[in-house]
Amino acid sequence: MAAMTLEAEKALASTERLNAWLVQLQKPEAATLGEARAALKRVYINIYDLLSGRMQPVFETLKGLRKYSSANSKIFPLAEAKSDGQLKLFLKKLF
Repeated sequence: MAAMTLEAEKALASTERLNAWLVQLQKPEAATLGEARAALKRVYINIYDLLSGRMQPVFETLKGLRKYSSANSKIFPLAEAKSDGQLKLFLKKLF
């Protein structure tokens, strides 16, 4: 078996990290990095809840997430989320 390139190793590690989020959210694991990113972008969960280990509630729609986040004053700082490659996947336009 040929040795993996550094780029391939990084992609595999990233896929594994993103799949860990999917498993915690009770979603099916993805086969590729692109599939994992796409799956997480379709998850509507408050980032504060996610980081605290609360994997619920996961909303069906952006509207539900928006209402919950506003009502509970749980709006995660945009710059902080954008600076984290994984959290960036959970960003949604709330306003």
